[in-house]
Amino acid sequence: MLLHLLLTLLATSPGLGDYCLEGVVADNCDNLDAIIKRLFTNYSRYERPKPRRHCEADNTTTDTVFVEINFFINAISAVNIVDMDFRLDFLLRQRWYDPRLDVADRYNYSEVPIHLHMRDIWLPDLFFRNSKSSTPHSLTTPNTLAWITSNGMITYSQKLTLGLFCHMQLWDFPMDTQYCSANVGSYGYSTRDLEFRWWNEGGYDRSGRKRSGPVLNAAVQLEDSQLNEFIVINHTCTYCDRNYKTTGSFTCLNVAFQLSRKFGFYLIYAYLPSLLVVLIAWMSFLIDFEATAARTSLGLLTVLSLITQSAAVLSQLPRVSYIKAIDIWFFTCFSFVVGALLEFSFVNTAARKEAKLRERGRLLSTDLSVVGHAENEALNRRKARKWVSVRLSSRARIYCLTARCLDRVSAIVYPLCFLLFNIIYWLVYLH
Repeated sequence: MLLHLLLTLLATSPGLGDYCLEGVVADNCDNLDAIIKRLFTNYSRYERPKPRRHCEADNTTTDTVFVEINFFINAISAVNIVDMDFRLDFLLRQRWYDPRLDVADRYNYSEVPIHLHMRDIWLPDLFFRNSKSSTPHSLTTPNTLAWITSNGMITYSQKLTLGLFCHMQLWDFPMDTQYCSANVGSYGYSTRDLEFRWWNEGGYDRSGRKRSGPVLNAAVQLEDSQLNEFIVINHTCTYCDRNYKTTGSFTCLNVAFQLSRKFGFYLIYAYLPSLLVVLIAWMSFLIDFEATAARTSLGLLTVLSLITQSAAVLSQLPRVSYIKAIDIWFFTCFSFVVGALLEFSFVNTAARKEAKLRERGRLLSTDLSVVGHAENEALNRRKARKWVSVRLSSRARIYCLTARCLDRVSAIVYPLCFLLFNIIYWLVYLH
């Protein structure tokens, strides 16, 4: 019923004569199968087209098939830094000239749909070099579109979803920019037989001259540049022909997408929490060093909190052998937190030594007083006062230079050093 309706519309549409071929009577032009059958008479899909072209550069003739390609990208999704891949949902369009179907000198018709007869026509052996998985769409029918014009120009479009490998460098993670590409090539035809060209609105270039610059980039259109974790800054279309010693030179097209990571998620869930942990560790300097239980508990709590935060973030990253930007951040924060705990251990040790010295001085003063009653009382009292004063002054200097003074100095130096680290860190990575 649907085919009958399509044929009826073709028969009643303006310009019907454009679809009439030799041997097809005007009253029967609604017979699309007859048109296609006559068009593919003596046609072999196993033999590639051999268009004859004259190369002005070296004054030679070539029969290389030039296939023009463009992409209309619906979405770039699932950028996975662990598996090093991303997913591309797009429309792949190909266009080439087949001289066996060129009947423009005898007939004139605009477009004849042939997507139901693609098994009978020669197709380029296009494949994606960095593909990990592929899914052709078939809901509700196979998502393909093809038509041919009277001058032998074939246009073929299909909807695909590909999983593509993308080698990512995470030195600057999470302030990094990744370059993920789709690499198209021919598997069985060398450049002597087939070459791919980027297709844009400039028309079909039968000479095979390579385009470059913004005109070339127009061959790829992106519908949406916003991803959950990335934003597409730019894309670049290039040629990347490959030369192999055993099989020869093969055509290659490459489109590279510049993906800049959105920093907000990691700022909220990684940087700010660890920053607060460092500030909490700094508060331990404001607690009296004699409150051993409070300062020890606070120090251990900050260390464990930072370890938990870093483990939660790093568990989502691949195991690479180099240091990332976020590794430097967590390592520095961990150093500050552990440094605060170590500072308290020094202060606590100095305080305990000071207490022991104070107790020894008190006992020594008492002993000298007792000895003073047995001997010369006046002389021993002067000696005792002098000895005790020396001990007290020594204890005062140790007390100032170790326990309380160390806490006061740390309370000032600690935030200043962390502030200096932040200035250097953000200037380096955000630049």
